[in-house]
Amino acid sequence: MEGKGLDGLEEQREREADAFARRALIPKSGLLRVFVKGAVSHAQVESVAQQLGIAQGIPVGRLQHDGVIPFSHLDGLTGRYAWTEMRGQ
Repeated sequence: MEGKGLDGLEEQREREADAFARRALIPKSGLLRVFVKGAVSHAQVESVAQQLGIAQGIPVGRLQHDGVIPFSHLDGLTGRYAWTEMRGQ
C-alpha cells in the first residue's frame, strides 16, 4: 500500500485497488506458481509475460511485491517513470 496513516475507508479502497490490479494484470495466477522462491530467471519471466501479453516488468514487480524475489532481483526488467508537472494549470 502506498499511503501511510490512511483512515479505514481509504485503506479498504487501497486493498480493493490492489486486488483489482492483480486480477487485471495477471489473471492466471497459476502462471506465477511456477516460480520457486529466489530462483526466478529472466527466461521464465519472459515466457510468462509473453503468454499473458504483458510487459516483463509486470510479473517481476508482482514477484517482488509478493516476496518471491528480492526487489533488487531482475530489477532491470522493470520500467522507471518520472512524473512531470503539468504546466499552465
